[in-house]
Amino acid sequence: MQRRRNSRRIPSSLINVSLLVDGYMTAHGELTDLSLQGAGLWTVVGFRIGDILDLRLESGEDLGSFFRSTVRVVWSRTAKSAHDRMRCGVCWAHLVAAERRSLGRFMAATCTER
Repeated sequence: MQRRRNSRRIPSSLINVSLLVDGYMTAHGELTDLSLQGAGLWTVVGFRIGDILDLRLESGEDLGSFFRSTVRVVWSRTAKSAHDRMRCGVCWAHLVAAERRSLGRFMAATCTER
């Protein structure tokens, strides 16, 4: 098995996910894991591989703690969950140095190492 380049972190509390296209919310859900490479999500709507979305993560505990970036869907599948949600994985589309630092701070404030 190939080792991941970046370790995934698990949210220590609920982190809400909003997914937007052209400024309009198309789906919402919850974060399952997070890394400097991308994120795993539960969503109410499924997406196709290659879809480009604006992602906003917001901590349910700390209203001032959020992260926003553009992502590309790298995998998507229907998963049997209690709420009939979809599972997908995204990678950061254009993460510049300042966004990477912001993501690191967000991860430190909201997640535990896996």
